[in-house]
Amino acid sequence: MKKYETILLAIEGNRATLTLNRPEELNTMNFVVVEEMIDALYALCKEKINCLVLRGKGAKFCAGADIKEMKPRDATQWGVIVERYLDLINAIVDLPVPVVAAIHGDAVGGGLGLCTASDIRVASKSARLGFPFIKLGLSGSDMGSSYFLPKLVGISKAAEMLYTGELVKAEEAERIGLIHKAVDPDDFESALEKYVTVFTEGPRYALSFTKRALVHSMDSNRWQQFDFETYAQTQCLQSECHREGVASFREKRKPKYT
Repeated sequence: MKKYETILLAIEGNRATLTLNRPEELNTMNFVVVEEMIDALYALCKEKINCLVLRGKGAKFCAGADIKEMKPRDATQWGVIVERYLDLINAIVDLPVPVVAAIHGDAVGGGLGLCTASDIRVASKSARLGFPFIKLGLSGSDMGSSYFLPKLVGISKAAEMLYTGELVKAEEAERIGLIHKAVDPDDFESALEKYVTVFTEGPRYALSFTKRALVHSMDSNRWQQFDFETYAQTQCLQSECHREGVASFREKRKPKYT
């Protein structure tokens, strides 16, 4: 795989791992990080993988944007930058396989934005999560927070989190639906592996259409969504993945998807 300056990208079997690699900077995102992540994510679209694990190196998952780059700029300059950070969020959503956010440490601001754009979120109980933009005099709606957060935790809780900028502990994040699972630090890797294994042993074609259907549902009405479900399932019913799934069920064996 291509070598990057601020991230690590690896493929093992049919899983990919993208690791933020600025531990001395708490894995904060500067302009280089954003460009490299976008490049890596769209490169992965061409790879035969079943899932991507998104993680950070060191004690934190990601402490958000690098504050050193928050220098005076005019509206046009800032507009380009803010939109480019959202291009990164779109690259996660557009990846045609599930993305698992491995939140071993704090995920703050844009770092949590990466996680809410992912499909599955597993966090260590030692992690804290939140969007503290408001505490820097910024809108709480950044890095997709105003789009994904209300869908995950409801509009009332999202309003509380974005207006106050307070962080929540992982166990509270699980309770409100922000993450899927909060686990003891010692059990983090094994709990993460259980989720990843579901994808690595699953049918790539069907996983891809399932993700596309879920993404489609966030912006469609009932009839639009039913139309897409018809399209997605029609494609899958014709696939080799489906034939293997049926055969393994009839033969009472574990499926071998290729």
